[in-house]
Amino acid sequence: MGFLVRFLAAIQQNILLGKESIRVKNSRLVMEVAQLLYREGLILRCSRKDESLEIVLRREGGVPLVKGVKVFLRAQKHLFHTVAEIRLLGGVGLYIISTVEGFMTHKEAILRGLGGQVFCFITV
Repeated sequence: MGFLVRFLAAIQQNILLGKESIRVKNSRLVMEVAQLLYREGLILRCSRKDESLEIVLRREGGVPLVKGVKVFLRAQKHLFHTVAEIRLLGGVGLYIISTVEGFMTHKEAILRGLGGQVFCFITV
């Protein structure tokens, strides 16, 4: 999970500093979340370079679509939510849920009837 948290921190840093691209160490979890963000239209391009991934956030008028990232993962504190609890999640953005079938958005988890651990919230 460490690479994944660093990936999300790099996205936050990209937003604050206005960088064009993010380069993070490649891992299965990072790639899975990057593909999820790509499907949601928040990432423009994701490519492998050696042992790292280069990710370019989608922008509109020079401003990234992603406005912020909040990670809910805490060491030794795993909060699992049922589908009913996930339905109650609000906010303008995207919750990424870790389920038995992998990472997915809160909308996908509700459609599939899966509960899981809320990993992060991405403000759009």
